[in-house]
Amino acid sequence: MKKFIVLILFSIIYLYSNEWEKVGLDDITIKKVICVDSNNCFLLSSVRIYKTSDKGENWEYLGTTTKTSYDFSAPDTSNFFIGYIVGRTDGDMVYSNDGGKTIEYRNLENISAFTDILMLDSMVGLVTKANLLDEDGNIQPHSAILITYDSWDSFEIFTLKSQEE
Repeated sequence: MKKFIVLILFSIIYLYSNEWEKVGLDDITIKKVICVDSNNCFLLSSVRIYKTSDKGENWEYLGTTTKTSYDFSAPDTSNFFIGYIVGRTDGDMVYSNDGGKTIEYRNLENISAFTDILMLDSMVGLVTKANLLDEDGNIQPHSAILITYDSWDSFEIFTLKSQEE
């Protein structure tokens, strides 16, 4: 019986010893955090981008984007990519390939918006649920998957067929 009580006490001590400690930013609404290793993370709010290289103890403000973000991918400490839903004809992506020292915009031609982005490395990535623009400028919602092999200088479009076709 004594062994059982000691075991329960040690279990309780172990469970409550793993508490989270609040570090870093205050008063920021976090949209997404991506950690590329145990020290380096990127944080995205709706329009601001931050980076830490010390496990979140200190955050470096990288900049403010001009559009509200939707999704975010960071394959390593130097590269990040942010997607937006911004309107009928603006399938923009914000990216940096120098750790956030410069932030650039790239328009994805004939794409009005997309909801998910995943970069496997600095060159190869994909976007899902992309809204294509047809020849009349009408939006075809969530009708394509985009794949790039050159960091979005170009991309292949894979359309999703409806079951009616």
